[in-house]
Amino acid sequence: MIPENVDNTVTYVGILFCNYFLDLDVHDYLQDKYLLKDFNAASGNPYRKKMMKELRNNNVDSYPD
Repeated sequence: MIPENVDNTVTYVGILFCNYFLDLDVHDYLQDKYLLKDFNAASGNPYRKKMMKELRNNNVDSYPD
């Protein structure tokens, strides 16, 4: 949550996505000031790569690469 300087309101942004990435560019819809620093939901993001590796290591192949 990010406190606003002008009127003391708080802006909360919640993003839910499956398969550990978004097929949209979130930056087309939200300004960077509303996202966590270095937020990356692109298909090649480090978190998705980590999770895909873990799924492969656990023989879970229901998720596409």
